[in-house]
Amino acid sequence: MLRIQYNAQQLLSYIRTAVELLTSNSSKLTDLMLPKILKDINRIANESVTHTRTTVDKLFSLRELISEVSEISMATHSSHMNSNLKKQLYIIESTFNSQDRDRSGIFNEESYEDERLFVKNTPKKYRNLQMALLALVSTNTSKPKVDNEHLIDEWQDWILANIIVVNYLNSLMVLASRQDFSFSIPTGYSIKYVQNPGSFRQTGSQLATQMRSALTSAREDLNRVHIGMERVPDHLKTMVLLMKQAPFDLLLMLFPDSFNAIEKLVNDSLVVLRKPEKNFGQVLNLLTEIDYLLTNKSTDEMISLQVYDVKTQWIHLTELVIELAKQAERTRESFLLQFNWILQEFIRPDLTFAETNRDFIILLLLPKIVEIDQTTDLLGVITKTYSDISFKYTDEQIGGYAHLLTLTKEEDRKRYLKQFQYDLVPQVVQSTRLALERHTEFLERDRNRRGNYEKFLNQTSYDDLISLIG
Repeated sequence: MLRIQYNAQQLLSYIRTAVELLTSNSSKLTDLMLPKILKDINRIANESVTHTRTTVDKLFSLRELISEVSEISMATHSSHMNSNLKKQLYIIESTFNSQDRDRSGIFNEESYEDERLFVKNTPKKYRNLQMALLALVSTNTSKPKVDNEHLIDEWQDWILANIIVVNYLNSLMVLASRQDFSFSIPTGYSIKYVQNPGSFRQTGSQLATQMRSALTSAREDLNRVHIGMERVPDHLKTMVLLMKQAPFDLLLMLFPDSFNAIEKLVNDSLVVLRKPEKNFGQVLNLLTEIDYLLTNKSTDEMISLQVYDVKTQWIHLTELVIELAKQAERTRESFLLQFNWILQEFIRPDLTFAETNRDFIILLLLPKIVEIDQTTDLLGVITKTYSDISFKYTDEQIGGYAHLLTLTKEEDRKRYLKQFQYDLVPQVVQSTRLALERHTEFLERDRNRRGNYEKFLNQTSYDDLISLIG
């Protein structure tokens, strides 16, 4: 499925390029480049059909297996078979049967052969082709920025878990100080993450240590990402200004350097983001096992609920770092795809560079540059906000209450629990305001992003280029 998704992204990029080419009013460039682009579109489309066919065949093989399991179960356990299981098997079979009726429509060989794109360098057909490609682009871009949409919508809520989870963890440590106990391990279950199942207090200490390490490292790592993302816009502006103003020799020398600089920044960010993703995943595994083991023992209900609340907040944080890593990966792939193509097709020492190509290349690059600028801006905003909140609240709290597990007086426990409840609300409110302020500023920049790049291109000169590159 990942391969199909990647091909879909490639396909849309080539279609957009073809549309821009057809509107460039350069017949020589169109005659030269369009057949190759259409050939690439045809190749990617054929590959996607092959991958999709394989996936669908596997799914229908699974349907046959489910049907066989259902028949065997009904024959051997019909009088004792759980009614819910029967319903589920019936639903699964019905779903596959309904999809089976549509299968011939998915892979109608005759229809597919008639409708595939063939490479025909026939100028009089360009207008019809352009209309078809524009229709495809319109269909695929009816919801712009879909890759960023989930992160844009959710990050303000996810980032608050940074404060809440530490507060909940400290409350859990207070509750655990009342009485120690051993976990009740279900028969056949093998402990994977809890180091000392004979002591909940020791497990709480293990959890606090791992969580403290993960959060501290994450703040440092995300701050590095923020610093790197701040440098991307300057490199993007240098690239478009080089394309607009630089003589070909200078363009040939400096454009790949800017390309490599951005690629390195994004790659470095991706490497950095994978570290907290791994660390947060390890803590989540520990929390999940603790939560599971507590459900198999009659323990203090408050402890069980508190562990569940800690796990819920940690899931939000894990979702945040996973989504950040996904965005960095998507930016990297999108950037390499578009800019590598420009380098391969236009900016090579063995090619004669036509001055008329400049505006066309800028036309191709500008949407992608705006998209990359948006994503890196979003990553920078989130990572900076996370670092600021951690520095102001989380670092102190995660390291300042190591003694909570050793409390002996109930009055001290009540005092700490009351204090944590009292502190949480103003901290969350202030952090919410900070996140909302940063988000509003991001949306304002986003509304003017393309216009600012176009204004930058129109108002800068060759002297500005020389000043920019030093």
